[in-house]
Amino acid sequence: MSNALYTPDGDHFVPSALARGPWTPKAQHGGAPAALLARAAERFEDGARTFVARLTIELLRPVPLTPLVVRSRFARPGKKVQLVESTLVASDTEVARCVALRMRRETVPL
Repeated sequence: MSNALYTPDGDHFVPSALARGPWTPKAQHGGAPAALLARAAERFEDGARTFVARLTIELLRPVPLTPLVVRSRFARPGKKVQLVESTLVASDTEVARCVALRMRRETVPL
């Protein structure tokens, strides 16, 4: 068995048994989708120049143990501060959402 929560498969992320939640065998615990959304927020467009200062995650419905798609976009682009919105989609249904506040890492000469 793999130690990973998800295995990338093209545009999809396939959950492993480690993502299974305690309430039902068909749904994931909250930590696995939260980690996937946090990863997406960190890596979205030029993420190496910024760090995530705040992360807000909403679990909209039970996240099934099926392949998932992550979609990200800028809600507020910027040089110093950015808001990145990421959604987790299962079978064309949004199951979780994340808003990340990213800030610039680089020091600026004064």
